[in-house]
Amino acid sequence: MTKSDLELMKQVIVFFLCWATTLTLQANESSVLDGVWKFHWGDEPNWSEVEINESDWHILNNTLSVRQQHAHPTTGWYRLRFDAFVDTNEPQALMIEHLRHADEVWVNGLRVGGEGQFLAPWQWGKTNPQKLLRVYTLPPGFLQPNDNVLAIKVTTGFGNAWGAQFPGGAGLMKGSVSLGEPHLLQPLYQKHIVKSSAIDAVLFAFGLAHVLFVLFLLRNNLNQFIEFKWLLASSLCFLVYSFAQDFFYINAFHGVPAGMFYAASLLLSPGVIVMYFWSQYNGVHRTYIYALLLLSALSSLGLLLPVSGNYKIWCWYFWLALAIFFLIYALRLVVEAIKQKRIGAWAQCLALCVFVLSLLMDIWPELFWGHRNIHVGSLIYRYAILFAYFQKIRTMRLNYKALSSRIVNVVDDMNSKMARELHDGIGQYMASTKLQVQILRQVADNPHLAIIEEEVNNSTSGLRRLINGLHPAVVDRYDLPMLIEKECDRMMQIFPVHIDLQTETPHAIDDDNIKLNVFRIFQEAVLNAIKHGQSTDVEVYLQTSAKELVLNISDDGLGFDAGTQKKSHTEGGFGFISLHERVALLNGDIQIDSQQRQGCMMRIKLPLNAVQ
Repeated sequence: MTKSDLELMKQVIVFFLCWATTLTLQANESSVLDGVWKFHWGDEPNWSEVEINESDWHILNNTLSVRQQHAHPTTGWYRLRFDAFVDTNEPQALMIEHLRHADEVWVNGLRVGGEGQFLAPWQWGKTNPQKLLRVYTLPPGFLQPNDNVLAIKVTTGFGNAWGAQFPGGAGLMKGSVSLGEPHLLQPLYQKHIVKSSAIDAVLFAFGLAHVLFVLFLLRNNLNQFIEFKWLLASSLCFLVYSFAQDFFYINAFHGVPAGMFYAASLLLSPGVIVMYFWSQYNGVHRTYIYALLLLSALSSLGLLLPVSGNYKIWCWYFWLALAIFFLIYALRLVVEAIKQKRIGAWAQCLALCVFVLSLLMDIWPELFWGHRNIHVGSLIYRYAILFAYFQKIRTMRLNYKALSSRIVNVVDDMNSKMARELHDGIGQYMASTKLQVQILRQVADNPHLAIIEEEVNNSTSGLRRLINGLHPAVVDRYDLPMLIEKECDRMMQIFPVHIDLQTETPHAIDDDNIKLNVFRIFQEAVLNAIKHGQSTDVEVYLQTSAKELVLNISDDGLGFDAGTQKKSHTEGGFGFISLHERVALLNGDIQIDSQQRQGCMMRIKLPLNAVQ
């Protein structure tokens, strides 16, 4: 090992030591408050004081988050006695990393801060922030070295019934309260806000992109799937939920009843989801499913009405039972679809399972993405459903392509068989008739025999053209450039048109199927230019390489509106259908550029390596 190598190793070691020291200093910017956390449901004026009776308070060991219980208040208090391992003569800051909904924070009997408003049960109209990070400044001398008391009043739910809580849970998370110097904690606070807002913006952007994509697919002939409209409805529900929570609820934008939109989108989503699966796979009679959907909507309306009363507890339980039934029934439908081997059923099952799992994870907010569990779960659900549709569309395209290939092959086989029958049957009779007429003309000089011979000659020529049109005999004898050249000569003899052919074909086409299809494409395109476009000058360019074949055909005809013709082609009324079908069967691409009275330019590209 050289001296320079030793010097480089020394620099690397110094760098890593500095890096580790920096991490240690960052970790020591704040000290986590340690002690025994206690919690009590309800709200009493003296619970913020230093000395109270805590004998009936619940000791929290494993988790600090709380779940709303039946007939319990929608508020509660945390209390913690702690020692301050900081310089109490200097200003300090109290940082709470994970605190959901409204709060009041008291230290040593004095209020140091709070966010939001404490609402009555089942009250939705006001905005109540769900910020996860709070930083409250403590002046010098506010803390004592020992036996400080922290009391935090929190919102536990939106209603006094089991499970009636906001997504993401309520209360605190273990290890989320710490002390530190304000000038160190404020940058962390700003960084957290920027990071959280960026994540929310990305999730919302993905949700909005999904809605726009579904609208685009609905405009492009996917409205034939009835369930697609229910997918759009569920996407809009989740988008409203995300927007209301992220941009109004968490960030406390006033002037908008975010809580109302927030709750309505969640209350409607189970019914919309079950209708999506039911409209695909059916099951119970529509009368029953519509009746249950109506009951769910009525219970949701009862919860959202600005009227107080205990009836809302039973509306909540009734809605919750229907929501659970809807999700279980949707899962049963998709499992039956898997048993029937429906295309896309596995992706739909995965989507539904991920969404249900996100609902279950939301009960335990310490898991995975915290208050974003439903965000992420619903996003995965929506895109997995789209993936299932792409599976269906791909299978439909493959089946359609196989069917089209079969039809084209059957037509070509029938044409070949008819050509042989005409040649071996009527063609032989015509040849025999011509021979007999020639013999009669040698025996008897009758002017009618000359007329009959001319008619027989014309009939034989017409029959030969018909046989050649059904199955050109030259296809089996010539390569593709020579085949197209002979067809150009034949067309110029029949029609008043000049065809300029240019070829650049260093790679020969050995596949007879490709050769026949390209020949038919060329025939269809040029005949359309001559008959419908009334072209008198046509240019044909043929190029082959190891990877692809390019066929360009341009004319000076009447032209047409390419956009209108493309639409009529998709509806089945355009004369280029057979041409498009043959190009599609060869995995090719066709581009048509034309305007009224400005001719037509057609460019066809076929991937030879994939086709052959």
